[in-house]
This record gives sequence, C-alpha cells and structure tokens, in this order.
Amino acid sequence: MVVRKNVRNALLVLCTVIFVIGGTYAIFTMQGLVFDPSSFEITKSGSIYIHFTPTNAVLSVNGKPYLKKQSIFGGGILISNLIPKTYTISIAKDEYTPWTKELEVVPGKVSVAARITLWKNIDFQKEGSSTIKSFYHTGEGFIFETPTSSLIFNDKIINGNSVEAHNDNTQYVITKTKQGNLFLIDLTKPDIVRDFRILFSTVMQTQETIDSTKIEKTAFHPFSKNKLIVETQQDMYIYDLKKNTIDPVNTEGIPKNWNMGSSELFIINDKGDLVIKNLIVGSKYVYPIEASSTQDIVPSNDGNYIFITTKKKSLFLFDREEQASKKIGENILFTSISPDNTRALYIDNKNNVYILYLDDYEGDSIKTKGTIEKLSVPKGTDLKSFTWIPAEENYAMVRVGKTIRIMELDMREPHNAATIAKDITYAQLIGKNLFAINSDGEFLMGSIEE
Repeated sequence: MVVRKNVRNALLVLCTVIFVIGGTYAIFTMQGLVFDPSSFEITKSGSIYIHFTPTNAVLSVNGKPYLKKQSIFGGGILISNLIPKTYTISIAKDEYTPWTKELEVVPGKVSVAARITLWKNIDFQKEGSSTIKSFYHTGEGFIFETPTSSLIFNDKIINGNSVEAHNDNTQYVITKTKQGNLFLIDLTKPDIVRDFRILFSTVMQTQETIDSTKIEKTAFHPFSKNKLIVETQQDMYIYDLKKNTIDPVNTEGIPKNWNMGSSELFIINDKGDLVIKNLIVGSKYVYPIEASSTQDIVPSNDGNYIFITTKKKSLFLFDREEQASKKIGENILFTSISPDNTRALYIDNKNNVYILYLDDYEGDSIKTKGTIEKLSVPKGTDLKSFTWIPAEENYAMVRVGKTIRIMELDMREPHNAATIAKDITYAQLIGKNLFAINSDGEFLMGSIEE
C-alpha cells in the first residue's frame, strides 16, 4: 500500500510539473516568448513569412522539410514562434532551379520573402523556317532581318535593310537602307512604300515650315499609334501620319539627345538645357542643367526622375520635384528604371550592379529613399539585354554569352540566379513570352511562366 501511495504521489508531482511547465510554455508562446537554449534566456520570438511560385514546391528550414503546405489560392506560409537567429530557407521542385536565402529573425518582427519564383528551362517552339539574325515586333506581327540584311514580313521581302523605328501597337514601320534612305511602310499594305524623307519634306513645305536639315532620328509616339517623333539637325517634330500634319516641338535650341516616357519627351539641347514636353496637354518645361555633353537619357515612366549619362560616362540624376540634379556614379555603361518607378539599376565598367531606391520602398525588405545596394554580374553579360520581368519585381533577365539567365534583385545573401535558355544569340521578352534566336539562326518562342 505504501508503494502504491508513493507511486501515486510521484505521478501527481510529475503531472503537476508537466502542467506547470506546459502551462508556462503556453503562456510564453501566447505572449510571443520563447526559450533560447543557446543563451538560456527567455526572449521574444520572431516569424518568417514565405510565399513562392510554383505553390507546390517543397519548403525547407535549416535543411529540414517544413510540412505545412502553401495554399493553391495564393496564401503564403507563416512560420512563427522562432528563436531570433539566422535561418536557411530553401525551396525546391523537380526541373526547377532551387532557391535559398539566409533570413534573419528579429524579436517581435516578421522577416518576409514573399516574392519568390522558381525558374526552369524554357521549352521553346521553333517558329518559321528562315534563318535570321534579328527581329522586330510590330502591331501586325514580326519583321525578320536575315544575315544578308533583307527584311521579311509575312514571308515576303519588304524595302529596307534594317528597321529604324517600330512599335508594338502600330501598323507602321520606318525602314532604312544601307545607303541611308528611309521608307515608311504600312504593314497592312506592305507593297506600298513611301520615301519618308521626301514625304516629310513635302508636308513641311505645305505648312510653310522652314527646316530642310537632315533627319537624324525617328521614333513612334509613346501612346498614339499614328504619330511619329522626328528629330532633324534643327529641331524636333510630331508627325501625324493620318492627318498628314507636322507640329514643331521647339526644343529651345538644337536637339542633342532625347528619350520618351509614357507621355512626355525629355530632350537635351545644345545649350545644355533639359526640355520636357508634355505630349498630352502640350506644356513645356525648360531646366538649365548644363548637360550638353549628354550621351544617354533614361526617364522614369512617370517623368519624376531623369537619369543623364555624359560622354565621359558620369551618371547624374535629375529629381523633377526638387528641380535639381546630382552625380550618382562614374564609368556607367547602362541604366534602367523599374516599371513601377521605385528603383533604378545602373551598371559600371567593372560589371558592378547598383540598385538605387528612388522612393521609400516596402517590398520583402524595407528601404528608404536614396538607399544604394550593390551586386556583380558575370563577365560576358550583354548589358543592353537587361530586362525587368513584368509582375516579378525581384527578378530581371540578362544574356550572359549565349545563356539567358534570370537574376534575383533581392540583395539578401545568397543571391540566386537561374539559367532558363542556352545557345541563344538574341532574345526579347514581350510580356511573359520570350522570343529568341539560336546559334543556327532559328526563331524560337517560349514562355517564362510555369
């Protein structure tokens, strides 16, 4: 009887201890507290929120599979009650390049990685039978340039040896011959070809506009599919192809360099002024910024930020709200602004990539305006191939040699990259479709989506 009583007492004590410990742990957990065995201290816990595509990939934490699955309806995974420290998060799926990131958990905070995409090799389909070296996308389909510099549209040769101006939304195209002649072609009637220089000069004369100087550059209007922007050695003009009328831009001097935003023209004239012409309301702003040696202009789509690269490769940023410019970098070879106008990327002659946050940014990590981050791209990267991937703010596409790679822009270590195509000499991303040319001159089409 005494033994049994002792057993009962021991069991009672054990249950009481378990209850106290379990209850204490439950209270700690509800209050967001955890016991850290490495320091033998009770500390506030943290969490990690993960969201990834494809949704059925496998998530691992510190090398161990995390059993909770992500919802197919788009919800992510919250891993809570974590001891504050650095965790290795991995996501993998057969046929996809795995993703890994070191995420630091901070007491009382949620570390976020909610814009993760796994990438795999593109399953290309061969389109057409001609051997080509380049292509141009228009509102009526593709124009192909052959190795002998002939232009083919709908399996027929059209006038010109290269395409001078084209647009995804228009039926018109400007082609150029090796001799420098310009042709305007309506792709709905490609057999009808007009000499663009003569056409432009004739309309100028009927409007009694005095400018007989050479046409230097043409480009299609950013939102009107029937209009062209024409630069001459004297000024710039907006040519309405339907109305057959020409309106001067009046660049307040001789245009030296220019580019377009979503609704404005950004021009540097020979006086070094930055001239901004609104193409909707016709208003014009002139800023004397002394930038006559400009080599390149890259405006944000909303027109609030304009990057100007000088002929000596110095990069300046003009902030329209502040109406001031400041030097950003030296030896800059390439600049691009994200579609959402929140970040700018520029690359120097040592293949260093810099990301400048143009505004306060709340993505997977929070950045304040003016923050600059740095990473490197491999040697052999074609800088002009850099493309922001639509709806994938953490990723960009580049061509390295003959390889197409997806580059991650989340600067937290390690930096992830995925090869999605090989043996490619030229590629263009249109939406989520990748159009490419391989080493044999074949035209290929594939999707970067799952």
